[in-house]
Formats: sequence, C-alpha cells, structure tokens
Amino acid sequence: MSVDLSKYKVYPLLSSIESVQSFDCGLPLIDDFLVKDAQHSDSEYRTQTQLLFYDGILTGFFSSQVGTLKLEPVDIPSFKSNGVLTDDDLRKEESMGDSPLDYPVVILSYFAIAQDYQDCGHGTSMMSLFLYQVMNAYRLHGLGFAGVLLDALPGAADFYKNCGFSSLHGKDSDLFDLTSYPMFIATQKILDIFAE
Repeated sequence: MSVDLSKYKVYPLLSSIESVQSFDCGLPLIDDFLVKDAQHSDSEYRTQTQLLFYDGILTGFFSSQVGTLKLEPVDIPSFKSNGVLTDDDLRKEESMGDSPLDYPVVILSYFAIAQDYQDCGHGTSMMSLFLYQVMNAYRLHGLGFAGVLLDALPGAADFYKNCGFSSLHGKDSDLFDLTSYPMFIATQKILDIFAE
C-alpha cells in the first residue's frame, strides 16, 4: 500500500480534545459507537479507538481489540498456504478430537470514514495506518497474533479484499447475501505489505 500519509494524523480517542459528536459515516450504528460508547469501552481497556485527521479535520476512526479466531475446516487450506497453520497444528487438532483451532488475533471492531470523505482514498490511507500499527505491535513490541479479523458489512467487503483481506469460513460476499462477512489478513501478509 503506497499512500502519501504525510497529511494524516492519528490520535487515541482518550487523549484527543476533539469533539466526535458531529461524526457521520452514514451508518447510525457505527456513528453511535463513536459518539456514545467508544470512550467508555476504551477507558475499560476493552477497545482502543483511534481518530484519523486529514488536514486537521476528523475524517474517520477505527477501533480494535484482541480476540480469538476459531478456525473452521473450510479455512484450513488458506491458512496452511499463508503460513498461519502448520502440519504440527493439524496434528494437535486431530489429537484433540473436534476441538477447533484457536488463534489469537487483533479484531478490527469498527472502521469508518465520514460521509464527506468517502470514496476519495481516505479509507485506504486509514487502513494503511492501522496495518502499520499492527505491524509495529508485532515487530517492535513483541506481540504475537495470527493476523487481523473483522466482520465486513456487505458494501465494504470489496474494499477489505482490495486491502489484502480474505473471506473466512467460506462466506464470500460474491457468493452469499449476509449481514456481515468474516474476513482475515495474516500477520505475515501485513509484514509483506510493508516490506515492499
């Protein structure tokens, strides 16, 4: 992802003096999280919400947390091919019976761009900044995790695919009509993006 990020600044919600009351991404459920719930969730250390500013204007936000991904059998081939799942992991799973494989992940809980700034590259820039932070959590701070997990809304699945995410559990937005689509990008793929 080669994007000029020099005009962007990202600040944690809890350290920002900016008001988020007027933020409008066009989806009330997401707007309400930022305006009503994010500060409380962040103060209890359940999420970390970051505000994106472009030329000093609140343009978007994302909120992340840690969690667990339970692999389903349909996910095994893609997880093997991208190095997340090894033959040793499969042997352990077989010895445990029907227990699913659990992997630690960063969950991208919310990701939104203000309506006035949608469809002009700000989402791609914010995703670059988010993935850069994820990469640094791994490289600089020694935090291990399999990758980033999210549930994409139907209109956003193609955006996430363009950012490197893949569908999970065989639930591709091109094949199913769902309210959300589980998607994933492996840590190794994130590292590869920034190695380019």
